[in-house]
Amino acid sequence: MPAADLGLPAAHRRQPDRARPVQVVRPVWRSTWTGRTRPGRDEPARREALTGSPQLDYQVGRKLGDDLAVGRLQHVARPTSTTRGGEHKSDPRDAKVIADQIRLRGDWLAPAGSGAHARRWTDVEREGAGVSRSQEIRAAGRLVGAGFVEVVDTVRDVHRAVADRWFGVLGPAALPVRVLHDGITSGVYRVVRAGHAAIPTAAGAVVARAAVGDERPLCANPPAGLALAVLNGVWGDALRRRYPELALAMTVRADGADVPLTARGFARAYPAATARIAVFVHGLCETEQYWSLSSQRHHGSEHSTHGSRLHHDLGYTPVYLRYNTGLHISENGEQLARLLDDVVAGWPVPVAEVVLIGHSMGGLVVRSACHHGAAAGRGWTRLVRHVFCLGTPHLGALLEKGANVGAWLLARPAETRPLSRLANLRSAGIKDLRFGSVVEEDWRDVDPDEFLRDRCTDVAFLPHAVYHFIATTVTTERDHPFGRVVGDLFVRLPSASGQGRRRRIPFELGHGRHVGGLHHFDLLNHPAVYRQIHTWLARADVSAGKRPSR
Repeated sequence: MPAADLGLPAAHRRQPDRARPVQVVRPVWRSTWTGRTRPGRDEPARREALTGSPQLDYQVGRKLGDDLAVGRLQHVARPTSTTRGGEHKSDPRDAKVIADQIRLRGDWLAPAGSGAHARRWTDVEREGAGVSRSQEIRAAGRLVGAGFVEVVDTVRDVHRAVADRWFGVLGPAALPVRVLHDGITSGVYRVVRAGHAAIPTAAGAVVARAAVGDERPLCANPPAGLALAVLNGVWGDALRRRYPELALAMTVRADGADVPLTARGFARAYPAATARIAVFVHGLCETEQYWSLSSQRHHGSEHSTHGSRLHHDLGYTPVYLRYNTGLHISENGEQLARLLDDVVAGWPVPVAEVVLIGHSMGGLVVRSACHHGAAAGRGWTRLVRHVFCLGTPHLGALLEKGANVGAWLLARPAETRPLSRLANLRSAGIKDLRFGSVVEEDWRDVDPDEFLRDRCTDVAFLPHAVYHFIATTVTTERDHPFGRVVGDLFVRLPSASGQGRRRRIPFELGHGRHVGGLHHFDLLNHPAVYRQIHTWLARADVSAGKRPSR
């Protein structure tokens, strides 16, 4: 696409007789151990002004860069004005030009005006987007180094806080010792910090060099995919900002690979597609592989899942997703709402019915998607007949509440305040589990680490869909004292059923079930859970006079 078609100013279009008037700058890089921008490098403010995202490390594909006549976004900026001191300052008009042409939000990367069918960062398209396995490995090395540095910083800050307290007690007489102590420890920590940053980064570069030519993403390797899922769950929002090569996109998965969201892609992935779709949304730090957990033990087959049995018994085609569980639940809900538009539009046969099944956090993402889909008037919402929430913390998860309390207590004394800062690095997705946040209004413009403040807004169910919950406790009896305290080890029964003292999720009587003697992850593939799902769906078919369609 010519640059003129994108509305760029004439001064910035390709010039046949002279060089293009763009200023090439070296990529922003902040020293890992000093925290200062290296001399000769541009300021982070310029990159934020150009793209609206600080610490941006995305590399735009070669084709998109050529279309915009600015090359790779990471290395090219618009011409800047110069102040008297020689300091470069971005021209806000030029920043607006790029901001108008590129919509870079989360895992979406697209020219303006591409709408709901914008280009996604999927495994299928990673090569075209400029992300290779070697880049992922390098990013992993930098991530490990940054993690080590964060630990070193925490130890250093605890050391300083303890030393400051004791030197304060000793008074002016200890000043010479304090100066000597501070000088020695600062030098030691700088060296340790530099080493812990450099070694993993260098190791990542060496391994990445050996992987050059292998364009398969790390997700193609099951163990690496599971590790990435955990990283995305714990630090997914930070990964997207600082290490986007490792941040997962929301994608449809089949046979261990992403499915292109096109009619051809769906036709190849689902040759026996039916008009009834069951969409499975996993929970925190999980992948679509978790739906087959313990299948050999429960069913005698490694590939027997809720989805495969629904396909065999009732004619539903299972559709499995993978996504970055470290993002806000409301953001994943919006992405799911858009993705389901693509699924319905590209499905090989006309879709007659959609069933949504979410495990743990996935149930909240499903509820959020239904809310956003209905608000935007998306057509797939009218096809949803049933929503199943399996062990979903509608009113919050006990572990996240405990983490919030623990971090708040650690922040009181100066000596443990650095530990509180480290604990609060957990992702936005995890923090949303504190009270079951599903919309942006719950967390926007508020302190994410405030002490046990429930700001959640409960959203309405889709009027034509039936919502169900299935909860479990580790004890067989639901009212057993131990079961009431620990629930399924992650979610307690009142939260999974949405029946709290202040908030109540409007599940209708008879549309909820307690299955005793199981733990949280048993809900993913236990026969007792499937029997209940099958019972509700089959009963609805009988009531509607339907017969299973294959």
